[in-house]
Amino acid sequence: MNSLLLIILIAVVIYLDAVSSVTSVGKGSHEKSQMARSKGSITMGKHSDDHQQGSPDTTGDRTSIFSTINAKGEKVLTYYGLMLAGAIARSVSATAVHPLNVIKTLLQTKGGGMPELKWNILSRGAGSQLIMSIPHGAVSFGVTETTKIQLCRVAQNSTLLQRVPVRVLNPLLDFVSSSISTFICSIISTPQMVLTDRIMAGVYEHFLQAIYWIYKTEGIAGFYVGWFPALVQKIPSYALTWMFFQQLKQAFLVFMDRPGTTFENTLIGSLAAAGACCVMIPVDTVKTRIVTQRPGTERHYSSMVDCFVKIIDTEGVGALYKALPPRLMAVVPMIGIQFGVYELVKRILVEEGPQQRRLPSR
Repeated sequence: MNSLLLIILIAVVIYLDAVSSVTSVGKGSHEKSQMARSKGSITMGKHSDDHQQGSPDTTGDRTSIFSTINAKGEKVLTYYGLMLAGAIARSVSATAVHPLNVIKTLLQTKGGGMPELKWNILSRGAGSQLIMSIPHGAVSFGVTETTKIQLCRVAQNSTLLQRVPVRVLNPLLDFVSSSISTFICSIISTPQMVLTDRIMAGVYEHFLQAIYWIYKTEGIAGFYVGWFPALVQKIPSYALTWMFFQQLKQAFLVFMDRPGTTFENTLIGSLAAAGACCVMIPVDTVKTRIVTQRPGTERHYSSMVDCFVKIIDTEGVGALYKALPPRLMAVVPMIGIQFGVYELVKRILVEEGPQQRRLPSR
C-alpha cells in the first residue's frame, strides 16, 4: 500500500510539473461547447491557441493569481482560478446534499435499512465532507480541464484527427481527461471516502476521532482501504458524467444557439449524473460494503468479486440496486449544483457573463 501511495504521489508531481507552464485557461466550458459547432475541430477553449503562441505570463499582464490577460488582451483564468472554482463548486454541492448521502450509505451497508430521519443522524460526516471536498474539487477540476487542453494539442499536432472522427474524439478526450484526473485525485478522494463513509455509517462519531482511530489501528494504509474498488467505481462514473455533461452542453448550444445559464447548466449536469449513476450503482454498492467494514471485526468480503458474489447469493440482485433511489436523489442534485456553480464561479472570476466566441477550426 505504501508503494501504491508513492506511485500516486510521483504521478501527481510529474503531472503538475508537466502543466506548470500551462497557466492560462479559458473562461469556461461554454467555449468548449462553442468549438463543437466548427466542423473538423476539437472541442477546446480559446486558451489553446494562446498556449501554442507562448505563455500568457510573457505576452500579457497577470491581474491576479486566479486570472491573467492573454496575448489577445482577453482576461482568462489561470490554473489556480480553475482550482478555486472547483473547490467552491465541490464543497458547496457535497455539503448541500449530504443528508441524502447519509441515507444512501446506510442503505448500502450490510443489513442496512432506512435510517431514522433525525438531524443528528443525517448530518453525520458533514464536517468531514466539507473539509475534504475543498482540495478534492480544486485538484479534480484543475487537472481535468488542463489535461483536456494538453490532449487536444497532441491530437491537433498529430494525425489523430485524420484517423478518428471529431464526433468520436471529443467525448473520448473528455472521458480520458476525467479518468486521469480521478486517478490523481484518489490520493485525496479515497481518505475522504473512508472517513466520511465510516462516520455516516456510525463507525466513528466525528472527523477527528475517525482520523485518530484509523491511523492508530490501521496506519496510513487504513485511509486507503477500498482504494481499488473506489477507483473501479469512480473512474467510469466520473468520466461518464463529465463526458455526458460536455456532450449535452454541446447539444444544448446547437439547439438553442446560445450557452446555458447557471440554472440550465445545473439541469444539464443533473441529467448527465443520472445516466452515469444508473450504470454504476452496483459497483458503488460493492465499494460501500467494502469500505464500511468495521476494523478489528470479521470481514465479510475479501475482494470486489467476492462481495458481488455474496451479495447476489445471499440477498439477490436487487440488493445491488437498493440504494439507487437515494443515490439518484443525492448524486443528481449534487452534480447538477456542482457543474452549475463551477460555471458560475468561472464567469465571476473573469468578470464576464456567458457570452461566447467561436474559435477558428484548425
